[in-house]
Amino acid sequence: MIFIFVLILSVGIFEQTVQADTQRSNSNGIRRAHRATDEKLLLSPSATPLASSIECKADVQKYCAKGTAQAVTNLKVLQCVDDLDNAVNLISKECQNRIYKFKYNMTHDVRFDDGAVKYCAKDIKYLDECNDHTDERGTGRLVSCLYDRLSNITEPSCRNFINQLQSVIFTDWRLSEYFSTACLADITELKCGRLDDDSDT
Repeated sequence: MIFIFVLILSVGIFEQTVQADTQRSNSNGIRRAHRATDEKLLLSPSATPLASSIECKADVQKYCAKGTAQAVTNLKVLQCVDDLDNAVNLISKECQNRIYKFKYNMTHDVRFDDGAVKYCAKDIKYLDECNDHTDERGTGRLVSCLYDRLSNITEPSCRNFINQLQSVIFTDWRLSEYFSTACLADITELKCGRLDDDSDT
């Protein structure tokens, strides 16, 4: 089975905690935690944000900024591009390659496994198939396993955590374990990382 990697590039260990005193405070706590997490996890002090990169700046301004002067986060860029009709033809090849490399780097960040363990601890405990992957940090298999069993997840924090990534990461088959590993050298040399498109064959 091919596992889809979904590890987000983070700047540090997750700081947020999910409140569970009452159903309402739990819901609000999750929402606040994930808003802050979205901003932190997709920014790296060692990498230029997608919106500011030479490859993607023009495309982000044209399709994602929508006249605002505020900085567009990496998560917003990924969501924006994913929502674009015919993005594979609208976004420049240089930007597509930059986004592909960004997603690839996400798949190898072990700190996101730590986040999955934190938000999904109870579900992982009862899902033996996923529990088996807790020692395989940096492979993406733990989060992929949780995604495959989303209907069985009971923790609101875990369900929200996985849903945040569903549209922007899980849909890209080009990040599959064996494809990305076997072809990485060629993709890097030829700079041919591209967006996934449902209309492609």
